[in-house]
Amino acid sequence: MERTEQYQLSRWQKSDRILMDDFNADNAKIDAALTTNAAAILAEKAAREAGAAAEESARKSADAALQSSIITTNPIARLIDVTTTASANQVNLTIGNIDWNAYAQVFLYADIKGNGPLTVTVDGRTDKIYACTPGGSTAVTEYLLYDYSLSADGSVFTGTIPYSRSGFGINWSYVSRFGMGTLQMGQSYITNSSAIKPRAQYSTLNFTCAGQLYAASRFVIMGVKL
Repeated sequence: MERTEQYQLSRWQKSDRILMDDFNADNAKIDAALTTNAAAILAEKAAREAGAAAEESARKSADAALQSSIITTNPIARLIDVTTTASANQVNLTIGNIDWNAYAQVFLYADIKGNGPLTVTVDGRTDKIYACTPGGSTAVTEYLLYDYSLSADGSVFTGTIPYSRSGFGINWSYVSRFGMGTLQMGQSYITNSSAIKPRAQYSTLNFTCAGQLYAASRFVIMGVKL
């Protein structure tokens, strides 16, 4: 009787006797080969999945390390980010816990929705301790900023708080009556010597409206690290 080359299975000729033992032996060889093949497939699949899992774990670790590096080395720090959830006539941002000496420059962004005039002060001071220079004129006023008419669409205020050891000031740029208003620029700062103190001693930046500051108004302060 002849045999196949790979698994030595029976290959009968017309003159060969057909025996049950030959069939059983062939089936045993086929079963063993299929079992070995199935085990190899499962092992290859497990190895492939383990490799993919290791690659995914390595990618996540690399991403986490990158994010940590970005957070550590990014010179921009978000110091305050507040979005109001209810209407009120005043929003007070706590600035007394800011380490001003850690930042060369501080940026303010406010998207304020509301109705009525808006004033911005420091520590709630509404006496004439501020100098305001819109355009080319300078005036002594009761506020760092005054906007005569907020809108429900929102007015966008941006500004920089320059580095200083004493006093407090903002270089303003804002769009009044957002969507159809005009860009206004200027600067304001504490000018009354009796009110000038180390910047770290100012506790709040106050946004006060004669009407209402609506919910969903947003206030952000970011610092550029030294």
